[in-house]
Amino acid sequence: MAMNRLGDSRPGTVGRPLPGNDIRIGADGMVRVRGPGVFAGYLGDAAGGGRDAEGFYTTGDLGSLDADGFLSLTGRLGDLIKTSTGRRIAPAGVEAMLQTVDGVDQAVLVGAGRKFLVALCTCMPEALQPAHWGALEQGLRLAAARLGPHERPAGVLVLPDAFSMAHGELTPNLKLRRNAIAQRHAARIDWLDAQIARQPGGASADVLVLIAPPDSLAPH
Repeated sequence: MAMNRLGDSRPGTVGRPLPGNDIRIGADGMVRVRGPGVFAGYLGDAAGGGRDAEGFYTTGDLGSLDADGFLSLTGRLGDLIKTSTGRRIAPAGVEAMLQTVDGVDQAVLVGAGRKFLVALCTCMPEALQPAHWGALEQGLRLAAARLGPHERPAGVLVLPDAFSMAHGELTPNLKLRRNAIAQRHAARIDWLDAQIARQPGGASADVLVLIAPPDSLAPH
């Protein structure tokens, strides 16, 4: 539907629509597309194949178009996190920002049904050494500060071990299983939530970055 082309590109975007294609962003942030390459519909589906009255197909992707028509994708509708306060957050951008910090390997945003939005990070072993912890903590704080207030996690919990398929935290193609991660580390997330609540100012205070407590707090 869109691509960056030689002499007409913008890093961090998908690019502009290709000739014959129309792309619009709905009021819900959903990317809707129309063009000759869009499939005719699912076999036996008489509901119009997900199209609206103008023929635009709803992709399930969340995104934005800038003033020059470049498309950026920010996540999938199915990945949205809804907190207990009703906030809906697309986690992909938050996780990508945290992963720019030197030493961070994996990052996952959680908080569905909870008061606080928090992130769980795994790091390279050397980043967890006492000599490097200060730089890692500061890097995570600065990365979180670059996020918008509505998507900024109230806390970041640094885990001692990488997410793994053995613990059900990764799919066979190494994608994060957010719900499984949140369930396995629920006790640790509860602990982090309690630390955030005790801060002067609570979630509105500076982002709290802590090393995860011993594994004995996590369910087995």
